[in-house]
Amino acid sequence: MTKKLKTKSIFPSPYQHREQFSEDKLAELAASIERDGLLQPVTVRPVGDRYELIAGERRWRAVGLIGSEDILARVMDVDDLTARRLCAAENLQREDLSQIEEVDAVIEMVDAEFIEDDEYRNMPKTNDPKTRVAKLLGRLHTRKINDDEKLTDSAKAFSNKFITKVERVFANLPKPMDWHSFYQNDLPLAIKLAPEVRSWAIKSKLNKSQTKALDKLPDKAKEQVKEREDGELVVSTLMDGDVPLAEMSAREISRHGRLANLEKRHEDMTLESVSAVRDRQPTVELADALEWLNRQDQCDLLLTDPPYSTDVDDINEFAKSWLPLALSKVKSTGRAYVCVGAYPEELHAYTSVAMPTQILVWTYRNTLGPSPKMGYKLNWQAILYYAMPDAPPLDCPVMVEQFSVQDINAPDGRLGDRYHAWQKPDELGKRFVNHSTNRGDLVLDPFCCTGAFLLAAGRVGRVAKGCDISDENLRIAKSRGCNYDC
Repeated sequence: MTKKLKTKSIFPSPYQHREQFSEDKLAELAASIERDGLLQPVTVRPVGDRYELIAGERRWRAVGLIGSEDILARVMDVDDLTARRLCAAENLQREDLSQIEEVDAVIEMVDAEFIEDDEYRNMPKTNDPKTRVAKLLGRLHTRKINDDEKLTDSAKAFSNKFITKVERVFANLPKPMDWHSFYQNDLPLAIKLAPEVRSWAIKSKLNKSQTKALDKLPDKAKEQVKEREDGELVVSTLMDGDVPLAEMSAREISRHGRLANLEKRHEDMTLESVSAVRDRQPTVELADALEWLNRQDQCDLLLTDPPYSTDVDDINEFAKSWLPLALSKVKSTGRAYVCVGAYPEELHAYTSVAMPTQILVWTYRNTLGPSPKMGYKLNWQAILYYAMPDAPPLDCPVMVEQFSVQDINAPDGRLGDRYHAWQKPDELGKRFVNHSTNRGDLVLDPFCCTGAFLLAAGRVGRVAKGCDISDENLRIAKSRGCNYDC
């Protein structure tokens, strides 16, 4: 029976699991109803002196927006169980339902089919439909994946009682599906999701893959999900800025999580570095290397990584300009380690200025550049080692650390432990400092960049000083624990 009812006499269904109603879409529907009238009546059932919605909540809300006192309604006199089934079936047939809401609707339909069965209803000690359906399908799934001889007689009897009806229910859904797949892939979305993820997935109408990727995000990545003034959810990504959550694929959501993990690891490493040098903070300043070196006292160790031949106009003139002065600042009992590139012209430039005691090699396996057409990939750099005339023996209690080839992976941006493109690994600096100095000794670095070598020295109680011509690099060094008066 269809008749006009007072709009205010109708209230929403308790079985309605749709949680999001777009205000913009409601406004559009309200305008359409105001212009053309309500083309399809809502469906209700009488409850006391009022009416409970079974289907058509969007239409009812839209009619309320335009202030209409009356609404055309189809009135059905049905019980609670039938109302549940009809409401769930109506939801499943909607095109704009989110995947989470679809799962909720299927749960409602399955639970409504079995709720009058005492064994089903009393299976779990809870009144939650999700738990009941999960328990039912879980017990049936156990039989599917096990041989019958492994099951108890009661398990077999339970399966025989429910299996045919379960298969029929899923086959007759408005959108038929396989119950095994629903149990394994869909039901967990309704049971295990964190509340905020559930809300985001419904609001942005995410599919299952997107929702699962969102649920796996680390807390730091979830903190970057924000709601704009227009109500749309966006993700503040490191690479692309604010991106609408609904437009991100599952792979993009997972990528955001990986980047957030890297950012968190990077932050943790930075805090750890600051803490490690709190008692012996390296000092850095913005200055030209030559001017700065002229002002320094004699040091026990010169440990530095100057610009490479690819970064200077003339590597020969550059090496002549600074290396003799820097070596003159090393005590007769001290040592120097100068990291240079692996190009023959660079090695020739430096060895022509000051022949080292030995050429060490730092090699790495985790970072490779482009493949040259006429040569081999470079996965090493040279370290010019200078032992001054009165230097004592090296302190290398770990034998492999005294190999001339230092095999240590480069800082890796994919792991969140890199601050600069040509940053040397912390372990390399730590070894040279420990091999060549004692607590309280002075370590100088005239090309300190983001402070890797100075921080290695500060961690083990050395006095560390350095300079660089880049304020940006020195600010990073400061964030890692160096003293920089910027």
